[in-house]
Amino acid sequence: MKLSNAAPFLFAATIALAGVAAFAPAQAAEHRLSDAAYIAEARCVGLTEGLKVSNTVLTNDFDRQSGARVPLAHVIAEQNRADGQRQAELSPYWRQIAIKDAAQSCSTFGSKVSAVARADR
Repeated sequence: MKLSNAAPFLFAATIALAGVAAFAPAQAAEHRLSDAAYIAEARCVGLTEGLKVSNTVLTNDFDRQSGARVPLAHVIAEQNRADGQRQAELSPYWRQIAIKDAAQSCSTFGSKVSAVARADR
């Protein structure tokens, strides 16, 4: 095969690889939460921890989302996580409030808190 015959194939292969390379980062960044959603997810993680609900999917997603954030987002997220956990552990009254809060606010993140709400009735 002469070089002149291989040029169209090499050109097509280069374009295809460039397309794949450009598409891969877009797919990876598609699931990245905004800072506000990341902070809301942190509260949900804290609520599930305080309610003693095993939610590894939510926790793993939160840990994965923590990369490449501005420091202030990390600080606020940790405060919200601790606040949610503290609220869920305070008393039976606050536990019920935390269950309702988690069932309404955390469904976006796939939280399993609704099972806890049914068990607490």
